[in-house]
Formats: sequence, C-alpha cells, structure tokens
Amino acid sequence: FHSFLQRSTFATTHYRTPLDIRIGDARMGEAMPADASLRRRRQIQVRFTLDDNVRAATLTLLRNGEPIAQQNIRGPALSETQNEIVFEDFDNLETVSLRNARYHPAPFVVYHVRLEDAHGGTAWSSPIWIDLI
Repeated sequence: FHSFLQRSTFATTHYRTPLDIRIGDARMGEAMPADASLRRRRQIQVRFTLDDNVRAATLTLLRNGEPIAQQNIRGPALSETQNEIVFEDFDNLETVSLRNARYHPAPFVVYHVRLEDAHGGTAWSSPIWIDLI
C-alpha cells in the first residue's frame, strides 16, 4: 500500500483547466487498497473548470490506460464554473487488474481522466491506483 506517495497534479495543453478526480477518500495521485465494496463498484468523481471560451468538451475515463466511459459536455453552463461528473465502474477488479507489472508485481487497477475541449486543448489528471492486496 502506497499511502505515503503524493503525486497530485494535472497537465494541460491549452487553457488553464483545473481538473480533479476522486474515488471515495482517495484523491488523484494517491493509492488505496481495494476493500470489498471497491472490488464490486467504484464511483469516480471528476471536477473541472473550463475557460469561458469553451462551449463543448469530452471527458474520458481511462482504466489501465484504456478508455471505458465518455461524457460529452456542451453549453454555456461550462464557462468559468466548476463542473462535476460521476462515472461508475461495476467491473470486477479481479478480472480487470494489471498483474506482474515491472515495478509493481502485485495486482492493481489505475484510473485517470482526459478532458478534451472543442478547440483542441487537452487536460489529464494524475491517476488513482487501487491495490488488490
């Protein structure tokens, strides 16, 4: 379990786009152990703010580097306000976990999000790791 690691950040190629994800009490950049409820269901909470020039964007949830859900976002409500979207993942962690990774041989799952706006700007969150220990 890597609770001592703090790697919370986001990156962007365009407008400054604050972006944050959480799974339960875990913030982006953190690792957490998978308890019984997390093994069955995860809620991934995403908060972001877009520049007032952006009227459309696509938010993609990635698990283990692969897209698993997407939300198209449109409208004037996006400008300069904090937006929130919640994704749910019901896949069993045992079946989707990564195993025998070079630097982390124990099974784990990693989530992060990518936010792409209609002007070509992209923002990425830090991941959240869930260890199956």
